[in-house]
Amino acid sequence: MNSPRNRDADHAEVTRLIGVLSGLSADVTGAASTETHAQSATELRQVAIDLSFAADLLGAYAGGLALSTPDPVTSAFLVERYTVADGHPDTTETVLIWTQPESGLDAGPWLGYWDPLGWWFVDSTIATHVTHWARRPGVGQ
Repeated sequence: MNSPRNRDADHAEVTRLIGVLSGLSADVTGAASTETHAQSATELRQVAIDLSFAADLLGAYAGGLALSTPDPVTSAFLVERYTVADGHPDTTETVLIWTQPESGLDAGPWLGYWDPLGWWFVDSTIATHVTHWARRPGVGQ
């Protein structure tokens, strides 16, 4: 995507990429329908499904969902991410938080919480440069 981050440009790029992936999926589906070799047709249909799924996943990400650190049991899960400008979680809730590179940490997610004094990691150290937060899957509201 764009660097430095520009949300409007990112949205336009995501929309363009979703269109490219959807178009490729349709093209591959068309090729599969004319393929006479059964194994090749099956493989082409699977590629079309994968391209369509990639477009859907990119759209979900653009809509606020983000892949978080994989859970050891389920291997991965999606969470709905909120920008800190859009509001804060309840002060009693431990959430996933993401930070900017200026924090000195990787982007996360990290476990943390918000109170009227600001953002905190679960070990009660101050969390700086927090950009997004999300409820933990299966926990909270």
